[in-house]
Amino acid sequence: MIDEELIFASQFLDLSVLRLDLCFWLLLSNSMARWREHFCCSQFDRALTAVVLSDILYA
Repeated sequence: MIDEELIFASQFLDLSVLRLDLCFWLLLSNSMARWREHFCCSQFDRALTAVVLSDILYA
């Protein structure tokens, strides 16, 4: 199942390196609430903001 695979992979990846399209997929998916519970909400929000800003600034 894709949600379980992403959660498993997230244990080994820094959230700040997630691609922008994956971040938007997470925002729109039903698993977003589980992601926010799995990680500290503020940590996830900071990482998502950093990815979005870096993609905008360096696009």
